[in-house]
Amino acid sequence: MTRPFPLTIVVCLLAALPAAASHSRNGAVVVSQSAPSARLTAGQTVQVSITLRNSGTKTWTRAGGYKLGAQSPADSPAFRVGRVPLPVESVAPGRTVTFTFPVNAPVRPGSYDFQWRMVQERKEWFGQLTPKVQVAVSPRARRGKVRLDGWQAVDDDGPFNAVGFTLMSALRLYRNPQTRAQLDKDLDEAAAAGYHFARILGEVGWDDGKEISPNWPDYDQNLVAYVRHAYSKGIRTQLCIFGGGSPASASPSTRAAFVDRVTRLLAPQQEAVFAMQVQNEPGVAGQFDDPAESAGHARRIAAAMPGAIVMMGAPFDKGEEFARYGFPLSPHLDRGTTGTLWRPVRQPWDYSELGKPWMNDEPVGPGSSIYSETDCVRQKALHMMTFIGKGFATVFHSSPGVGYRLRPGFTSPQVSDAPCFKDIPAAVGLLPFQLPQYTRKNGHWRDSPFENLDAFDLQENTGRGVNRAYSGIRGDDFATITLNQPVGVRFRCRTISGPVSVYKLETLQVSETVQCAPGTEFELGPGPRLLRRPRLQGVASPN
Repeated sequence: MTRPFPLTIVVCLLAALPAAASHSRNGAVVVSQSAPSARLTAGQTVQVSITLRNSGTKTWTRAGGYKLGAQSPADSPAFRVGRVPLPVESVAPGRTVTFTFPVNAPVRPGSYDFQWRMVQERKEWFGQLTPKVQVAVSPRARRGKVRLDGWQAVDDDGPFNAVGFTLMSALRLYRNPQTRAQLDKDLDEAAAAGYHFARILGEVGWDDGKEISPNWPDYDQNLVAYVRHAYSKGIRTQLCIFGGGSPASASPSTRAAFVDRVTRLLAPQQEAVFAMQVQNEPGVAGQFDDPAESAGHARRIAAAMPGAIVMMGAPFDKGEEFARYGFPLSPHLDRGTTGTLWRPVRQPWDYSELGKPWMNDEPVGPGSSIYSETDCVRQKALHMMTFIGKGFATVFHSSPGVGYRLRPGFTSPQVSDAPCFKDIPAAVGLLPFQLPQYTRKNGHWRDSPFENLDAFDLQENTGRGVNRAYSGIRGDDFATITLNQPVGVRFRCRTISGPVSVYKLETLQVSETVQCAPGTEFELGPGPRLLRRPRLQGVASPN
């Protein structure tokens, strides 16, 4: 005979149910939300307000780690605020609390989700999500006149790592109604990608109707109109005055007259100008290469446009000769492949040894002359290395940007369709935005942040090898790039303690976090890496 189930046990189980249900818990109900408007301008600051009711049985306290946290995804840094502390010491069950705080629209245009939820740190997210608001962020031109502060480009919005792109034919494209749409697509795409300026030619004697001629009856009108038009789209202008080959570049006297002419036109537009560059490439394609004459033109520009960045073009192998005149330099680094495919990536480190502010004016890129670089990982490394090499700006250079011919493999005249176009601002955006002011450290120096323990010979045109770890460091902050390594490479932490984020340049995402202490060894997989301090939650570069 089966014995009945003991009643006392049944009673005990039933009695236990209310006790389990009465355990204290977290809960939150959304009462109201004052969210940003559906459209903001990049970098815009707005005040928001979110009211929640404590619907749980636990009291929210500051000491207990209760905060309001960004969502979509959790702890999203899109609006530069990840978590907001309670504005009061505690919120009892049934009570409401209002979080009022400023948020900043992302600096990179695009579409972003604005949504929040309560969190008890180190324990759980809980309660209702606030209504999701999709915010469209449009480009905004940076404000104020651009100038140099030491090695660093600054304007009224603060310091920034300037990223530009070659658009040599801009004046011709703007002047011709049939090509205006092509120009606008490149300007719009560039602003959306995060570029700051376009590098254009003031004159050039190209044939087949593709010249940019100061003899156009509407030249002055078009120069001013283009600069204003580009700036209205968020893109400043770097005017390279002489491309060579037109009557304006024929003699010292005609060159002086043309310099004074364009300077007079652009001085009132100085906020829309990134920099004034005297000549494109001294000694090439008939361009004058007298540094004394170039410096004379630079002095007149500087007098007419106080504070503006005025640069002398400089051959790669004559940097010292041009540097002695005291102006920033805009060299064209060697675009050959002597030694290794990674040599052009490393060159910014060498050029900074001249001790003068400089920009990477026409580096190797997709469809560039002599050697075309379409490997986007190397492209990202090259432009990031510019700022570790103390350059204040870098330029994406492509065959469509040159504007007078398309090399094999290029089917579109659009700069924005060139390989790697959108990758460069995204890569530079991972760097500290005052990196040109940091102190350089090579991996084999005793006071560098990291030492590489494995080395490989750099073999001709194979891309093999590791060129140490190149760093910029200031105080406790740093940015380090390791160049190509074919297999896993071991490193040792030298002067760095604490967590280090490791970014893969292929994805621009954090692949791992290394806990550093002096002497700690770690291994990185194949391919270049960026090593940085973990970003402060919600803090982004104002690029």
